[in-house]
Amino acid sequence: MEKEELVNNLFKIDEEVSLLFQPTNVKFKIVIVGGGALLLKGIISRATPDIDILTSYKEIDFILSKYNANSRVSAYSDMFPYNYEDRLEKVDIDTKTVEYYVVSTEDLIISKLFSFRDKDKDDIKNAIENKAINFKKLDEIVSSGEVKDACLSPNRYEQFLFNYERFKKETSK
Repeated sequence: MEKEELVNNLFKIDEEVSLLFQPTNVKFKIVIVGGGALLLKGIISRATPDIDILTSYKEIDFILSKYNANSRVSAYSDMFPYNYEDRLEKVDIDTKTVEYYVVSTEDLIISKLFSFRDKDKDDIKNAIENKAINFKKLDEIVSSGEVKDACLSPNRYEQFLFNYERFKKETSK
């Protein structure tokens, strides 16, 4: 889906959730990651097949799935630094019941370095070309121990470090 369709789907999700939970003042905080977050931030222009959601609620999963929102991403939460919540950015759309957030660009880059697939490398390249990465902040997050603390296994962290060092070499050229 392109950015316009993604934003329209976010509005539709909010509308359905609002109808379901009116007149209560329940608020749902949804964190979008992956290609959807990069699209919303204007870092990439490529379409994304779904909306990856890191935080979700069972009460609204059936609504999310109608709009191709993938709430199973939480299984990969260890790909995000321990304190990523401190750097969340609110998506600037006017909603009633659902508040949408994206993780910081640096946290997205860290998650992309964990998987390091070809499309992840392309996304990182786009972020560099758009001057969207604060390299100092990225280094601070990695050196702070947040990434290591979030990892479920030492091997996974070692693989991340390998990818990160390769990334740093390639970007310093």
